[in-house]
Amino acid sequence: MYLVTRSGDPFKRLEDGDPFDLPVITGIDPKEIARDRAREIERVATGIQILRHWERIGVSKTHPAQEVHLTAGGDAILTGGKGGIALHLGAGPWRKKLLMAERVMQRLAGGGRTPGVVFLDNAAHPERVVVRMR
Repeated sequence: MYLVTRSGDPFKRLEDGDPFDLPVITGIDPKEIARDRAREIERVATGIQILRHWERIGVSKTHPAQEVHLTAGGDAILTGGKGGIALHLGAGPWRKKLLMAERVMQRLAGGGRTPGVVFLDNAAHPERVVVRMR
């Protein structure tokens, strides 16, 4: 595990004494960094961009980001909160999809319910959201 700059460039291997409560970006293969560093740094920057969008959304206060997983195909999954709600974002636009997730999560919270997985990755019908309850 590495600490990265705001632009996604890894600068330091994680060691004792470093911050440990930061979100984790997964799906980056060290072999791929060695092969195509610019592309992988761009992917990490995408994960950081998703985290920044999430932090600006109110529901992130009750469900802070834990992990952004980036797939080789360009999709992203944001996991947040202590219960690990998975937001399957697919490909961007990130902000729009995160705002859709917030609306769904707020509506469910109004009824005292919490989703387990929110699917926002339907490329054919991006306006559709599917929820799997716990």
